Amino acid sequence: MAATLSPGSTAPLFISDFEGAMFFDSPQEGGGVFAVGQEDQTNIFIFGDGNDVAAGGNEVDILMGGAGDDNIQGAGGSDFVFGGLGDDIVRGGLGDDVVVGNEGSDVLI
Repeated sequence: MAATLSPGSTAPLFISDFEGAMFFDSPQEGGGVFAVGQEDQTNIFIFGDGNDVAAGGNEVDILMGGAGDDNIQGAGGSDFVFGGLGDDIVRGGLGDDVVVGNEGSDVLI
């Protein structure tokens, strides 16, 4: 599933009861996506260039930030959390997590 907001849109995007991977891209520089994973399934979030905020669920999650300044948390489960480009805050949460930064001034927790 892919979610894209139109340029200049200020409307929030709410998606629930999904299965599989979610690909998010913010169409404007500095914009971003706020996403919270489903608690009882594996969540795969891949973000674009915006300043994104995301949290996984209680299962194994794969959360990948893009070029923006992202704030990403794995939550429960053994997660892979990747900050991407930009100045990111990357948290593993509970479980045996892999937490990775990239270019930029990242904070890895």
